[in-house]
Amino acid sequence: MILISGRLGARPSLGFVENEIFDPAVRRFVPRMPDEPVRGLLPRRPVSLALLSTLFAMLVAIYMWFVLDFTLFETKTLFIGRNIDHALGVVFFGGLAGTVLIPFVRKRRPLFVSALLLEAAALCAAIVLVALDGAIYKEKVTETMFFGPGNPTSTSTDRLWFLYLLWGLPLVVLLVQIARAWIEADRPR
Repeated sequence: MILISGRLGARPSLGFVENEIFDPAVRRFVPRMPDEPVRGLLPRRPVSLALLSTLFAMLVAIYMWFVLDFTLFETKTLFIGRNIDHALGVVFFGGLAGTVLIPFVRKRRPLFVSALLLEAAALCAAIVLVALDGAIYKEKVTETMFFGPGNPTSTSTDRLWFLYLLWGLPLVVLLVQIARAWIEADRPR
């Protein structure tokens, strides 16, 4: 602010007004939103965060499938963990459906909220399935690379407590995005 003939005025050379902030996305000053102080801290597009959280949950499911189920020269006899295998499928196929569905319904808020609720329900179901097995995956592994009797056999036990965190975080992000989309749908334009 500069003093112009006894009164305060805005600097005309910078184009800056006190109630404006610089938005790097549009490369100009835009008016502030005084009634929403937190809005500037959150991304404006809930679609991008929803897709990122869904893709993260799917990547965790794919990685865990490779770690637990993918074998070339072994046969596995599963003792505990069938529900965990189902949880991996639920997250993968639920995430795949959401990744395909969300971009098509992003402009229709009620359908967008429904798609996010579908994603959140898939993650909740997967977390419950992991909990039903106590987050323990126990199996007997027999090496089949060697021919004849005396194949080496071992028992492996994996504790998968980290799936609660790795799928719980995207669930929280999806629930926040559902709340934001629901509030924006109810707000008059």
